[in-house]
Amino acid sequence: MPLDAQIVDEPSGLESLRDEWDRLAVAAGRPYCSPHWMLAWWDHARPASARLSTVAVREDGRLIGIAPLWAPNDRRDPTAYRVLAGGLSAPVGPLAERGREPEVAAAIAATLAGADGKAGVLRLEGQRGAPNWPAVLADAWPGRRPWTHSALPVASPTVELEGSDYDEWLAAKTSNFRQQARRFRRRLEQEGARFVAADPRDAEATIASFVRLHEARWEGRGGSNALVAGIAPMLVDASRRLAPLGRFRAFAIEVDGEPISVHLFVAAGGELSYWNGGFDERWERHKPSFQTLLFAIADAMERGDRRLDLGPGAQDYKRRLADGEDVVDTVTLVPRGSAYPLRRLRLLPYQARWGLSRWMTPAAKRRLRGLLRR
Repeated sequence: MPLDAQIVDEPSGLESLRDEWDRLAVAAGRPYCSPHWMLAWWDHARPASARLSTVAVREDGRLIGIAPLWAPNDRRDPTAYRVLAGGLSAPVGPLAERGREPEVAAAIAATLAGADGKAGVLRLEGQRGAPNWPAVLADAWPGRRPWTHSALPVASPTVELEGSDYDEWLAAKTSNFRQQARRFRRRLEQEGARFVAADPRDAEATIASFVRLHEARWEGRGGSNALVAGIAPMLVDASRRLAPLGRFRAFAIEVDGEPISVHLFVAAGGELSYWNGGFDERWERHKPSFQTLLFAIADAMERGDRRLDLGPGAQDYKRRLADGEDVVDTVTLVPRGSAYPLRRLRLLPYQARWGLSRWMTPAAKRRLRGLLRR
């Protein structure tokens, strides 16, 4: 039976797919591809000009694949497709039942090629590992293979959680690592600190504490790309949907009832993804962020999670915890056609920005971000 692929352009249409869509995200171990996360982004943090252009692929009425896409209401190029919650979380992208990726990709590509002015730019942010959706979609595209552009691959450190408990995992670390982990924990507890898993019923207070701590931490560094408009209600919404399933986790360190560190995680199918965190710099000498992450690792092992993804960016604290590494990339596909030269021309500033980014130091990027925010 041929696959049935349709563009869903109304939120109500995506709501009706929520359970089947989430099943695909869990099976793939893709926490940020869950509709509970992506639709929270759509409801609260999407750009004002966004319009839904999600492709749902069914077989005999059953959802077997989905490309959760949106496009801007831009008269210059109304078909610049992007992934829901892309740029804010990674990895994100299409989903398909295992083993069905090529035929699902063919259905998605054919649908996009026949929509909105005969296929435009498709930007797949936050791509990681298998399946290689940009390559699978490019191979399946009708006619000539699209031109592709890879932005700046970023390391995403990981921690294997299977096969040991927390004490065994800690024992396998260096003696210096173990000593610091225990010493800073002991010092925090001597100061009256409590390590807590946030109560889902206190989602608004937890998210408010995260925003306050994260914002203060980044205030003198040009600001944070994570604190987009609508992020607080988005996180509260996602927490209320995912926390009852054990898949939105917030861990904190409190002193005298006041959070000094809050870190947020999203889970699906045994994969736990660290989204972001913040801590009070007055406590920096006690390494509260590092200690909160260790607390989350112990909790994940007790739950039976198989891996922790620490997210894009190979900061020192991530490398100290990690025992593996993935690569996250943003890949742009430009289908061939009459509008191809113009679309390539419009991408030149984007390509130049990413090219410049390859040569800029992190400090230079922070200074530039600060200047642009003024």
